Amino acid sequence: MFAVALAIFIGVCILIVTERIPKAISAMIGAILMLVLGVVEYGEFWHFIDFKTIAIIFGVSVLVGVAKKSDIFTFIAIKAIKRTGGDPGRILVLFLVLTYAFSAVLSNVSTMIIMGTLTIVICKSLKLDAKPLLIGEAVVADVGGMVFAISSIPNIMVISASGIGFIQFFLVSFPLSLILLFVTILMVRRFFPLAYIEEGKVVERLDEWSVVKDRRAFWRSAAVLCLTIGLFFVSDYLPVSLDIIALCGAIAILLLTSHSMKGALREVDWEILIFFAGLFIMVGGLGKVGFFSFVGSGIRSLSSGNLFAESSILFTVTSITSALVDDIPMVAAMIPVVSSLSSSILLWFVLLFSLNLGGSLLPLGSPSTVITMGVARNEGISISSKEYIKKGGAVALVQLVIALLYVFMLIPFFA
Repeated sequence: MFAVALAIFIGVCILIVTERIPKAISAMIGAILMLVLGVVEYGEFWHFIDFKTIAIIFGVSVLVGVAKKSDIFTFIAIKAIKRTGGDPGRILVLFLVLTYAFSAVLSNVSTMIIMGTLTIVICKSLKLDAKPLLIGEAVVADVGGMVFAISSIPNIMVISASGIGFIQFFLVSFPLSLILLFVTILMVRRFFPLAYIEEGKVVERLDEWSVVKDRRAFWRSAAVLCLTIGLFFVSDYLPVSLDIIALCGAIAILLLTSHSMKGALREVDWEILIFFAGLFIMVGGLGKVGFFSFVGSGIRSLSSGNLFAESSILFTVTSITSALVDDIPMVAAMIPVVSSLSSSILLWFVLLFSLNLGGSLLPLGSPSTVITMGVARNEGISISSKEYIKKGGAVALVQLVIALLYVFMLIPFFA
């Protein structure tokens, strides 16, 4: 059964990478094959599905989706842009910081749709080259995904499996994300034309309130969003878990705004949730046949149980693989491996850092880069793979080196 389970999982990963069919269908095909071929028994597959992770994703999706429909994020972006006066240097810093902040609470896809569109509109008005900014934003979006435990789906999956608290996650991951943001800004400035353009009046004419359709829903959505994030921060001291807080936040924002339940449910990525159900069953089947114990023992034999060596091997393998394979099946496969390794909680952060940053090495390795290139293409701006790798890939490589050094600095505190 070992070979059968592994063949099914590899086959599904190939289907996902080639995008021949939707990834939700690919995962369900894999799950059904696991059941039909006897790798997983019908009575046990429910135990493999992590409903806590699915509940967090669902709740956060509804919460952020309604907040986005209330125009909160577009309002913030326009308000901030007006303060730059049209100066390219300030625009560069502002747009990268906004991308970082938005991706900490929005999905990378939503962040890049909002920021990508705004970037192209502003750059066209000021006659600036949008390419360096778009590439920088795509890379920074993955950095912003490291800020909170709910900032990305891999984060949610890992905290559900590891038991890492919201505050502990923030205290370890946030400093690194700030360092990487600063380094990225410095590097992108190298590729950005910093000559002042005397067309600040174009920016000054923007009206942030013109995009807000319902001010009552705007303020209520902002209040619920801030309150929910605040509860996430203190969740370690509350008798309820993150999934309950996320679901309560979703219910509250629906009750307090005029948005319909049907409209809110459209904001949920149902394909991702179905994908997760199938993926959890496949990963459960791999675990049942001993695949993850086998991989874990292989890493232990190479590292001799040394945390420094384990971190280095895990970081390198995950970074390279995540540039080629979708991060969700990657993290689902690696969670049991990390569980079988050293008892140090640091390895969970090693997994997350390498997963979040490794996808930016190649133009198709991360959803943020795929969306960015798509938005640019729709506006008649061509960003070639070679151009992305030369600039974005170079920045991502520097980020990975810094992240690995950061991990080495943390080893004495987690050993």
